[in-house]
Amino acid sequence: MKYPKGKATGEYLLVQKETLERKTKGGIYIPEKEGRRRDLAAEVGTILSLGPLAFQDEKAFEKEFGVEVPIPKVGDRVGIARHGGLRTIINGEEFWLYRHTDITFIFDKDDQTQVEV
Repeated sequence: MKYPKGKATGEYLLVQKETLERKTKGGIYIPEKEGRRRDLAAEVGTILSLGPLAFQDEKAFEKEFGVEVPIPKVGDRVGIARHGGLRTIINGEEFWLYRHTDITFIFDKDDQTQVEV
């Protein structure tokens, strides 16, 4: 996989969503149309780029109140709001642009939990 060159702007993040298995645990194959709907609803992805304004509110809150706020970095695996984002195709690959407020969870580096929709 080749990641696009460039940077996200403003408060946006460039994310690549995880694709879901096309076969259920019971061995039933999911039809292409239903599989596409499931992929669009995937709620986990990897951050490829952060815009310069992403998470500035959280950083200010942390500085003012002394409360640590988890802030994701490039390469982090994150949970994403289900119905947000802007889908874009770059060099035939699907990527998503999200506002920083659409990030709902940061997985630990060693956590490879599979998320099902």
